[in-house]
Amino acid sequence: MNAKRMVVGGFTLLLAAPGVASAQEVGVTPSTEVVQPAGAAVQPRFALYYDEKTGTLVKPVLGIAGGYNLEYQRNAFPGQDYKLDPLSTTLAVFSFGLEGKIGKFASFHTELRRDPGAYGTSVWEGTISLTAMDNYLKVQHTIAGVTGSVAAGIVTDPASTDFFSLHMTDLFMADAYSRTTLLHAGFNRGQGLVGQLNWKWLTLGMAASAGNPLASSTSFGFGGKVSPIGTLIDYPRRSISGGNPQPGMELVLLSPSLTFEHKYVDAKIAFQKYRVSVDTESHDDVPLRGELYRASVRGKIPLFGTVLMPFFNYAWRRNDMILQATSSPDPTKRDPDDYTATVVSGGLDWNVFGLSGVGVNYGVVTNKTGLQPKNRQQYLNVGATWWFTSITSVGLRYARMMTSTEGTDTAGAPNGTFGFADGIKDRDSFFVTMRLVL
Repeated sequence: MNAKRMVVGGFTLLLAAPGVASAQEVGVTPSTEVVQPAGAAVQPRFALYYDEKTGTLVKPVLGIAGGYNLEYQRNAFPGQDYKLDPLSTTLAVFSFGLEGKIGKFASFHTELRRDPGAYGTSVWEGTISLTAMDNYLKVQHTIAGVTGSVAAGIVTDPASTDFFSLHMTDLFMADAYSRTTLLHAGFNRGQGLVGQLNWKWLTLGMAASAGNPLASSTSFGFGGKVSPIGTLIDYPRRSISGGNPQPGMELVLLSPSLTFEHKYVDAKIAFQKYRVSVDTESHDDVPLRGELYRASVRGKIPLFGTVLMPFFNYAWRRNDMILQATSSPDPTKRDPDDYTATVVSGGLDWNVFGLSGVGVNYGVVTNKTGLQPKNRQQYLNVGATWWFTSITSVGLRYARMMTSTEGTDTAGAPNGTFGFADGIKDRDSFFVTMRLVL
């Protein structure tokens, strides 16, 4: 395999990889099908079946990562300064499935993930937790240079995914340090439909999803409690009976988008509109509506045989809440105040040799529930990756999570200053990993 083929193949495989994560911890996470692999019509190196005449092919989806994580907990409790023990975890995560093309007009992707658990908890004999990731059938056709496609099943909306450092995907984004800002910014892997119209550099898209809030990852960022148990994602996730989440709730999502892809720059904008019913078995609950606006841009700058990839993302969301100012949230009354959140992230990748290189990714989430003080979460990742074959790599990464809460004045009103002694532990983590992506 020549060097050019190794670089292209590795780039395709890496872009297809940033997504395995722990459903046990947050319930929704990015999948490996974040970016449709380029050159899908070309026979892959590891095809299980390939018909050159019709273009039909079937290939495996396989991602394996393992290594070591050392995490330091930073005490952030007011008036306490005692030291906390570091946490050591040996890491293991993998996903598997099949994808391929069926003739000229159809393709498919099906993928399951072995949940990694928290701090190595998914390793007991006789137990395994599997999660369905992207699983869809896609049909497409080209007329007069315009390609139209519709994907149905569990499918990721590409326009909803932030640009991020490829050097923090060493664990397929299984950790909270790498994935949290994406989820707050509206990452949308939903059970529904994604339609696209593509002409040259432009793609017009529309995503639709409906059902229980767990049918779409966008429920993660919907703010405000819907029950004493928690938020729109906490409540159905924690109230599982017979393997099914809490019934009686509905989330409907529509999301138009526009994407621009060029040799030196990529950009995308998207709008998400929500409608939520917290009790579908009653006419007394008030409907909750919300919206999210997001935009992302990434450059691809050649520099003396290397590639610089700066990127920037911005998202703003707002949604109604049921009345919060009671011991138990009241679904029959709408809160006079809204939930709002702003997500800003950016960074730079420097790919020195092919995909091998270094990168930095920083993100900050600032949210506010009604008249309560603002909360701020910051995530920093600095990573280095060496691809010693086209499908295997070793990575080093430092990650930091910092939380802070807005202070109040003597009257109890927010004063605009943020303090880190908010009762939430900050964390520093060091990762050493090996990875295979097929």
